[in-house]
Amino acid sequence: MLSYGARKVIFSSRIFENERIDFDFLRELNQKIGRDRIIIAVDSKGGTIHTKGWRHNTGINLYEAVRGISEFCSEFLFTYIDNEGTMKGIDTDVVKNLRNITRNRLVVAGGVSNIDEIKELSAIGVDVQLGMALYTGKISLVEAFIESIKFKDNLIPTITQDYTGRVLIFAYSSKESLIKTFETRKMHYFSRSRNKLWLKGEESGNFLEVIRLRADCDRDTLLATVVPKNVACHLGSYSCFGDRIFDIYELYEVVRSRLDSKDPSSYTASLTDSELRAKIMEEALEVVKSDNRKNKIWECADLMYFLTVFMAKEHISLSEVFSELRRRRFK
Repeated sequence: MLSYGARKVIFSSRIFENERIDFDFLRELNQKIGRDRIIIAVDSKGGTIHTKGWRHNTGINLYEAVRGISEFCSEFLFTYIDNEGTMKGIDTDVVKNLRNITRNRLVVAGGVSNIDEIKELSAIGVDVQLGMALYTGKISLVEAFIESIKFKDNLIPTITQDYTGRVLIFAYSSKESLIKTFETRKMHYFSRSRNKLWLKGEESGNFLEVIRLRADCDRDTLLATVVPKNVACHLGSYSCFGDRIFDIYELYEVVRSRLDSKDPSSYTASLTDSELRAKIMEEALEVVKSDNRKNKIWECADLMYFLTVFMAKEHISLSEVFSELRRRRFK
């Protein structure tokens, strides 16, 4: 599962087989994949762990289990089966006890039905999994997200980056600016100098189209991932922290734009499929035959260029290639 892109794997019934905790299996897991990639689901009813689709009561005490296995995983997914799917509210005392027992990340589910519960659980450092309350419209996902983060003086620091991870700007968000961001899919902030909401790009047209918003581990800082239109800095730079560093992502974008232009004066756009394949073969041979460092750099650059053109023509994205390389890392 990890080799095909999963970041973590959830275990439950296998851990609690035969009414006991299988510590040998947990140790083997840790040796093979590391505790940071392991989530253990502790599904509880009446204070004991239930497995096999909640049909089997193991008799193992919830708190004793969590104490005993915290060192073998990075995260717990706790489901309060007693109220799961009922929207009757989760037992926050149970959750607080769990939070006191383990420092691992804790995600809870089972009856969460209103914003006040989300605020209470978030305040003690617990993540909430929503189901029925979301599907029935009882809770707004936008409101739930906003109320789960920690504002200071009604503001929260917001780091904004492009999809490659380059930091573009640092600003502050308010509840109102986040609501506008979700409504328009364009980044809105709160300007402290002007004391008002601020749509990035309102005057310049250089909007920041939102891909996703994430809170950090303490929920007191936001990370926004965006697609910038043109430049992000009001001084004309790609980023408020300086010009964009040329890399494989920008190379791919340049190549893609040249191909889309179909400009006959563009060498990239004029390359036929047969010419491109021949150039890749030629440059690959020259790379391995290069006899000094300068030539090797030159030939590697040629090969990387032609290979990027090939990928763009075949509609193979960089993320697909990197995903495949990541998969091989875990084989």
